[in-house]
Amino acid sequence: MLELVTEVLVAPDGMDLDHPSLRHFALRVCWRGPRTESGRGGYAVVSGGDRHLSRAGNWRYNPEPHLQRHYRWSTLDDALDAAREALPTVTVMGRTWKDVQELEAAARDAR
Repeated sequence: MLELVTEVLVAPDGMDLDHPSLRHFALRVCWRGPRTESGRGGYAVVSGGDRHLSRAGNWRYNPEPHLQRHYRWSTLDDALDAAREALPTVTVMGRTWKDVQELEAAARDAR
């Protein structure tokens, strides 16, 4: 029997799964097929719909096929580690998830 995890959602600490910003701050680790000699396949770390994390820690929109080897991990564990490390640095409109939490807490306190 073959069992293959094809997608894992990595959400920031303290974020509820029904939070409206989940799709902006969570990262997805996605299976892209078997690894090939060209470096394609493996697991990709994706933000939003099309921003991919490179193994060097840079983001790129839909990397071209000849660059994909730089944006893939051979194992799910390696890709999950990369996603967890990158998660605190994800920004939306210049704010991290921590910034959003602080703003939401200040708004609650002001009521």
